[in-house]
Amino acid sequence: MYSRETVQRSLLVVWVVMALAGLGIAVTVLGPVVGIKSGYVLVGFLIASYVYYSTSFGRLSWSGSITARALGKAVFLVGILSILIIPATERLPLVDALTATTAILLIGLPVGYMLLAIQMRRRAHPRWLLAQIVALYVVSPIIKYQATRFYVGRGDTPTHVHWVDQIVASGTWQVIPQSDFYYYFPGLQTLLGSTRLLAGFSSYDAYILVGTITYSAVICVGYLLATAIFEERIVGCFVALGLSLLVPVITASTYFYPQSLATAIVFILLLIALQNATRPSSTASYTVLSFVLVGMLWFTHHLTVVLFIPIVLALLVLPVISNRVKGSLAGTIEQSKRPQALPLVVWIAGSILYWAYRNVFIGPLVRSAREILAGTVIAGQGGEEGTTVRALGTAIPDSSAEIAAISLVSPGGIYNIALVGVVALGIVTMVGSLHSYAKGDSFLVVGAIGTTLLLPLPLVAVGLQRFQLPLSMFVAFVVGIGLARLLLATDSSLSKIAPAFAVFLLLATAAPVLGADHHYPLHSGPDLWENQPLPEHQKDFNEQEMQSLERVSTFIDRQRITVGTDWHSQIGLQRFGTDADGMTIGDDQIRTDSGLLMYRQRWSDHSLRIIPERLNQETAIISEEWRENLARSENKVYTTNEIGILVARNSKQTDEGGVIFSQGNRTTGERQTA
Repeated sequence: MYSRETVQRSLLVVWVVMALAGLGIAVTVLGPVVGIKSGYVLVGFLIASYVYYSTSFGRLSWSGSITARALGKAVFLVGILSILIIPATERLPLVDALTATTAILLIGLPVGYMLLAIQMRRRAHPRWLLAQIVALYVVSPIIKYQATRFYVGRGDTPTHVHWVDQIVASGTWQVIPQSDFYYYFPGLQTLLGSTRLLAGFSSYDAYILVGTITYSAVICVGYLLATAIFEERIVGCFVALGLSLLVPVITASTYFYPQSLATAIVFILLLIALQNATRPSSTASYTVLSFVLVGMLWFTHHLTVVLFIPIVLALLVLPVISNRVKGSLAGTIEQSKRPQALPLVVWIAGSILYWAYRNVFIGPLVRSAREILAGTVIAGQGGEEGTTVRALGTAIPDSSAEIAAISLVSPGGIYNIALVGVVALGIVTMVGSLHSYAKGDSFLVVGAIGTTLLLPLPLVAVGLQRFQLPLSMFVAFVVGIGLARLLLATDSSLSKIAPAFAVFLLLATAAPVLGADHHYPLHSGPDLWENQPLPEHQKDFNEQEMQSLERVSTFIDRQRITVGTDWHSQIGLQRFGTDADGMTIGDDQIRTDSGLLMYRQRWSDHSLRIIPERLNQETAIISEEWRENLARSENKVYTTNEIGILVARNSKQTDEGGVIFSQGNRTTGERQTA
């Protein structure tokens, strides 16, 4: 029989060997590009092994707390300066907003997190630490708000902001048409509309404000959940820190679509359900609050229920199994804590009954699941599967082993390497001290398994990112214990402590940078997530574009016409209540069904997303020369400084019934990539 200590000390070695074998298989089966990119797992395991075998660690406890207010004030100062520096740069001739944002992300926040780490090592008061964790977290959404005119993220923002405008103008959520899902789930739009009316903000400002406040509160919920489970406030601090450094949580505050709100409410409901199960004296007040939240969830988001069903089942079933096993073992092992089932079951069952009563969502859910499963493939290097990349007036960049290697040191590569290392340390630490973490084993198991969906996988699957935010709270438990293993090593030698702090700083720097997807220069290189070094997709509209989109929307509505355009332009027009058709690209031409094409000047600055049909995406890159020649060769019926509308000069019809827009023989390309 092997002792637990032997298993613990051998675990990382086994993982390194498995990662090496997996890397070899990936290179052989999927090709060198995918194989090299998958090497981030091996690098993460190696880093975790070095830290684990070179440092020692005791029990995660906070006895003998030392106050470190001076350092804490410094952290707050860093946060405040970071928040204020961007508007201040408008009056500084030598520093622009982009430079200021870069300095905050690459210098200011790392300094703040280093000061925070020192305080954690010096055992500062947990509540003081929590305040600083939240203060550092809110820097990212605030600088994104200040640095962009209108941040659209992955695309939902303009639509929801438009409906908030309409709700405020009409006084009712029923202004949303019944053909839209959110007629039946108007929770987010109603909340934002109420906030706008009460506070006097614009709809977009209310959107960002409520999202930032909500996910600042979620970090506090993580602290309270961990404290309630493990009864150690320092564990709560590290879980809160881990949660604040997960990219889905960083993104959710400024990409605050209905799933973001619903997920936050579920986290709060989960905390109340846990408190209800462990503190019977407060059952009445907790029960009332939990059912208020359940009522809100029924009308906030539909897919969130589906995403949480396996998580809820695990949290309810795993403790029962675990406690039976513990009861059969010799010795005293603390029982697993289990949330109260009633509010969670009522939420899920009530949601399904609401769908059936309204005759919504169930049919589309089944169809989408079939299409997603049928379209999920293993990534490769070309072939018929994968995402189509098309180019007009430029060459499509090639994938190569060298580019794949460079992607490992991109923000995404560094973040995922550090995340793998911290998670590995967390799991090994838990295995070595099962008694200490026995009360929260169901949360830790969900977190350890859920980590696999927070890491980039060689899969082409629509909607995989939807699972990441619901799993983040549980992954944060594992990450938090890994961070404690990094920062609370009992060694006093600087040579042993410094590498552990360096890993923490890599994660604390890369996470906000990766969340700052509006900062295109920091993401200009080949990223770990992409198979080719393409320009960044557009994540925001600047001031000129927003004004132009509003004018174009008015023109389209007044003329009662329909235009074809790229996906980002479609969602930009939706901000002002105007729908547009999509477009397709091929053979040195653009085709639309409407006969009118709307183009933007920023087409040549970014990769374009094209959605020719449901659940099918293409990427396009268009050179500035090709776009300018197109505008000259076709009839321009409307123009602003940023946007133009074209009608085909010769009304060239295709066999499919659409209209072709082209500008003569130019360099073009097409390639299938995974």
